[in-house]
Amino acid sequence: MSSRGPGHRSRSRGVSLIEAIVALAVMGFGMLGIAAMQSSLRQNSDTARQRAEATRLASEAIEAMRSYSVVNTASGKIAYADLVTGVAAPQLALPSTITGTNATYTRTVEVSDTSAQNRKTVFVKITWADRSGQPQELVLSTEIQRSPPELAASLIVPASGTATQLPRGRHPTIPQAAIDNGDGTSSFTPPGGSVVWKLNNASGVIEAICNPSCASAYGRLLSGYIGFATGTTAPTSSESEAPPSHALADFTSSPPTAGIVVVQTKPVAPPYAPECFHERLPAAPAPTRVIAYYCAVFTDNSTTPPYVWSGRSRLVGLPPSTPLQEPSWFASSIADNSASAYRLCRYTTQRSHVAVGTGTPAMRNRDHPLDYVDVKENLVNQRFLIIRAGDGSSAFDCPDDDTTTPLLNGRTWHHQPSS
Repeated sequence: MSSRGPGHRSRSRGVSLIEAIVALAVMGFGMLGIAAMQSSLRQNSDTARQRAEATRLASEAIEAMRSYSVVNTASGKIAYADLVTGVAAPQLALPSTITGTNATYTRTVEVSDTSAQNRKTVFVKITWADRSGQPQELVLSTEIQRSPPELAASLIVPASGTATQLPRGRHPTIPQAAIDNGDGTSSFTPPGGSVVWKLNNASGVIEAICNPSCASAYGRLLSGYIGFATGTTAPTSSESEAPPSHALADFTSSPPTAGIVVVQTKPVAPPYAPECFHERLPAAPAPTRVIAYYCAVFTDNSTTPPYVWSGRSRLVGLPPSTPLQEPSWFASSIADNSASAYRLCRYTTQRSHVAVGTGTPAMRNRDHPLDYVDVKENLVNQRFLIIRAGDGSSAFDCPDDDTTTPLLNGRTWHHQPSS
């Protein structure tokens, strides 16, 4: 029997339809907000990508304009004078319309010339339409100074006036392998030698030789490389710039049986005889393509002018004999066309035996002449090229420079035999 009275009402249970509809409405508005946020994020990301691309295009134009190679207008070159409104410079070939992955960009250049201050103010404007069709714009500005590009090297010239900064604070001709002694000198042990040359860090002069005790000396460094283009056809200009052949066996044997020596003519009786050492590059067991040589040429203060030397570098059989003998495979003359003989060419500025101080421009010791005269500096990168004498019917000439590669000097001339 129920204990509920006649006026008792049952308590309702569950969720009403109205409450469900309200919950669904709230959820729907939330989902719409998330969808709108995702759309906004996508649009902002797209705009950011377009702006980054526009920045790149503007920077590209500015850097291209900064890369002028001459000041005044010159055929085939980018000139400072050609940096004008609209086209930047015809030689730059900068398109005004660029089709990107998600937009088409228009690039315009405005240049304001302030000649009194030797500068130009540049504005590069990039415009495009985003996905919604709204116009977008980015502007970069800079100033470009009128300065002869050849003077840019002055930024790396130290107060000493040398052409380059001093490596490790030392004279640039001191070999990198030399060990700094911390007392203003560096010690260099030539490859394959037991002697040590002590060089002055400021001047590069050899001040002492040690073996093992040290004795005072005064000498200059003469160093360079020997390359090989010993093919069966006449060597080309490109082969002189990048010698393709392996070193001859006389240079790679242990010990080597051919190498560079210095025949010194001044002073007549130096306190120490010139000494030279050789290094295989790359080192064994890899095939050797280049031979590096290091020579110390000594002098004294009795010469006029003082502390100079004169002489000629020669390729001879090792150990040197008296008198000096060339290797058995050496050509007898420039006209020798033997296919089994070889000749020595030197890299030089002039294809002649012009003497130091003569010629146009005047030959210098550093330009690698046939005979060095009154040398009063270290001479480095004095390079040689060994080629085959001929093919049995025609004699091979020492190759000239490849004019299509102006940054490389491949000009050579007969050094040994020299006539």
